[in-house]
Order: sequence, then structure tokens, then C-alpha cells
Amino acid sequence: MSDVPISHTIFLLVTVILASAVSAIVIAKTYQIMSSYNQNAETISKQLSTSLTIVYGYYNKSIDGYVIFVRDNGMETLAQAALSRTDIYLGSVNSTMGFYTYNQSGGIGTWNIHKIVEGSNGNIIPGSTAIIYVYTGTNFGSTFRVIISLPNGQTFSQVIQSSP
Repeated sequence: MSDVPISHTIFLLVTVILASAVSAIVIAKTYQIMSSYNQNAETISKQLSTSLTIVYGYYNKSIDGYVIFVRDNGMETLAQAALSRTDIYLGSVNSTMGFYTYNQSGGIGTWNIHKIVEGSNGNIIPGSTAIIYVYTGTNFGSTFRVIISLPNGQTFSQVIQSSP
């Protein structure tokens, strides 16, 4: 008769230990899911609050490339670190586009920021306009396409018809 309470006690202890282990796993997985959800929500929020408008551009023979005016109409500041990882594609509307990476010194196949009007410490702040030089080494004509690809995956595209 004394064996029954001991076996029940052991069974109860094992049940409590198993329930604790399962609840710890469930809590850990719930935390991982919530953390992932929060990171995704933050990324989407930043993307929604980032908005660039490619206002105008033209070929400039003296730099052997294009001068592009880009306005920040969003609510996020584009820091110099993000800008240095931004890619620009530029070319004729109906043909292959060139790929240009950031290089502060310039040079064919690169782009850089010539000036930021109303910016702050090399950052493009909301409401400011960046004057960008894209060193193409060729003139694509007065109608061309510009695509700006930010490190967060957002792209902004515009076909520009510049005056001669």
C-alpha cells in the first residue's frame, strides 16, 4: 500500500518537470517569433518613411557624366554610411543600363555626392536635395532612366527628359 503514493509522487514530479520544460520551450519560441516580427515591422516602417524623388538630370560634358538632382520627401535621414552602399543604374530608356557604385573621389563607373542643399554633415535629411554626379563616360542623350537602389532594398526610378 505504501508503494502507491511513492509512484504517484514520482509520476507527479515527472509531469511537473515535463510541463516546465515544454512551457520553457514555448516561451522561448514565442520570444523568437515576436522578436522577428518586431524587426520586420521596424524595417517596413523605415521603408515606408523613406521616399526619394529624382527631380531632374542632365549630361555634363565637363565631368563626362550626368548631374542628377534627388530630393528626400520622406521622414528618414539617409546617413552617409547608407549612401556609400547605395547603387545607381543609369542608361538609355530602351537599352542596357550601366551600374554605378559610390566612390567619394569619382571616376568612370562610379557616382558621388557633389553637394547636399539643406543637408546635414553629409546626410540627406528630409526636405533636402542632393546633387549627384554619375560618371558614365558616355552621353545617353536627353532621355534616360535613373534607378537609385538603397541598401534596404528600396528602389526609386525615373525617366528624365532633359532640355538640350
